[in-house]
Amino acid sequence: MTLLISVQSISKSYGMDALFQDISFSVYQGDKLGLIGPNGSGKSTLLKIMMSMEEADSGKIAPNRNKKFTYLAQADSFNPEQTIREALFTELNYLSEAECRQKIREVAGDAVFPRPLGSGL
Repeated sequence: MTLLISVQSISKSYGMDALFQDISFSVYQGDKLGLIGPNGSGKSTLLKIMMSMEEADSGKIAPNRNKKFTYLAQADSFNPEQTIREALFTELNYLSEAECRQKIREVAGDAVFPRPLGSGL
């Protein structure tokens, strides 16, 4: 199986309050995992550290260099002036235009929208 990401001895504190300590795990292609815990226990912080959006106090993250990872925040941060199509293209900006159109077709295939996504999809 292909290793997607390895998390080794990650710790994070805010001031004197330890959020989590010495967390280690690996995720392989095909794995299914869930991250559960009470509000404030560090779930989002751990994901942000894995995406290099935030720094850990200690430990190491080793992502597969041939894979693209994406973090979807809990709260929507879409521009309300954008169409759904524009918002999707913004979120998928790491893909070529053709790959982006294909991904939108895959994701939105069964969805019902109040107005069209746009021409050419």
